[in-house]
Amino acid sequence: MWFRNSSSGTAWNSWRKLLDSSNYTYSSPKYKSYVMLPNTDSVEYASNLINDLFLGKGIDNTIMVNSSPKLKVSLIRSNITLIKGEEYIYHGIKAIYGNKDITKDKDLSLKFSINGKSFDDYKDLVYYITYRLDKGIYKIIYNINYKEEFIKLEQKVTIEEET
Repeated sequence: MWFRNSSSGTAWNSWRKLLDSSNYTYSSPKYKSYVMLPNTDSVEYASNLINDLFLGKGIDNTIMVNSSPKLKVSLIRSNITLIKGEEYIYHGIKAIYGNKDITKDKDLSLKFSINGKSFDDYKDLVYYITYRLDKGIYKIIYNINYKEEFIKLEQKVTIEEET
């Protein structure tokens, strides 16, 4: 998938966060194009970004990556802003061990903590954030374990009052 830099402002800056590189392409040899590798995570993220743009939501998305010697884990959205009562959407992680995608491996352990509470299941985390948290800024800690490798990622969630 490729994009030409023909737009500007917040939307274009948000799209650039998706893009892996820029180069001249066969279909657009006179212009540098920005390239997004079409993997499941980037396509899902792009879809969510498009929906956010159509809904007029502000876009504050970054990709956070942390790694140990063999394990690399990425979190697509490191900053999320919600209106109180709006459902928190869990976007998941991407985990690579060596060169193997282990995101759905049964031996991958993923636990969450927020506001002094711990969760083993993302559905419980979603419920807690959506229905139990008040206005404020919170930090979700993702604890990821696989074959004696341990990684911690953080995600900031801001909950605002409806205006």
